[in-house]
Amino acid sequence: MFHNLSKLEILTLFDCRIDSLEGGLTRDLKSLTVVFLKISNTFSIMESFTEHSKHLKYLYIYQSKLYCHCDNAWLILWAKQQRQTEVIMGPSKENMSCEGEHSNLNFVKYGGG
Repeated sequence: MFHNLSKLEILTLFDCRIDSLEGGLTRDLKSLTVVFLKISNTFSIMESFTEHSKHLKYLYIYQSKLYCHCDNAWLILWAKQQRQTEVIMGPSKENMSCEGEHSNLNFVKYGGG
């Protein structure tokens, strides 16, 4: 999606409809330092999304809902272990929900946080 943007430092995805954020999206974004996400539908962030982002300092996930499944479970542990990247979930990490098969769940509890 974002090809030949190797100098892009800030990526803002606001009120867009994306089902999944994957490594292919960030492959050419070598200078990315900040990502703002406010996705309007329930979505997944694959672990590969961060693998090309060696300079990422801030990942903001604001008023967004993730799916409660294995593709997203890695995110809470990754956020806790990060020294380089600060993960900010709004309105708060503790109140972020994820969509399960039959109901909404607390994302931090679901992800093992």
